[in-house]
Amino acid sequence: DFLYLNPFRERLIKTLKQHPHAKLIDLLKPVPQSKIPFRDFYQVVDQEQVDDRTGRITEAKEVPFLGSSKRLLKSNSIIISKMQSRYGKVALVSNQEDGYVASSEFLQYSSRLADVNLKYVWVALRSAYALLQWKYSVTGASRMRIGPKEIGETIIPLPPKEVQRRIVDTVESKIKKSDE
Repeated sequence: DFLYLNPFRERLIKTLKQHPHAKLIDLLKPVPQSKIPFRDFYQVVDQEQVDDRTGRITEAKEVPFLGSSKRLLKSNSIIISKMQSRYGKVALVSNQEDGYVASSEFLQYSSRLADVNLKYVWVALRSAYALLQWKYSVTGASRMRIGPKEIGETIIPLPPKEVQRRIVDTVESKIKKSDE
């Protein structure tokens, strides 16, 4: 409560709302939980498999059984970690990762509107713009996390479409250079 009711957070939110923006929940919708089909082996994505530097799923652990509740990943979606939110544990789920399963600590979202640039939202969620909002929304002492309500209330800046495209291109080129 101390962080959430902090005057700095209130000032931050007020400042962010002075510019064109939308709440995350207005741009994205939660992906409903799907039943995970039985398999001999599962490809599991946990916190450690999301690279906070590049925002990508780096690998999946192959396991013969699921020890705890998991969520089925679907392509063309974004996963956001409720834990370790300050590290930007946010990733796009590609066609390659479709059918993987992830820790229940991830929330999964897809586009609510046809013209939402999912890559731009992914970039915005990994930026200091969103991470600072989340920093003041965490709860808990030993296992600090952010809730679905706070994630949905995250303010996403909405510059013109060509600016969004340039931002995504810049981030993707920096990631490509780091890969090389």
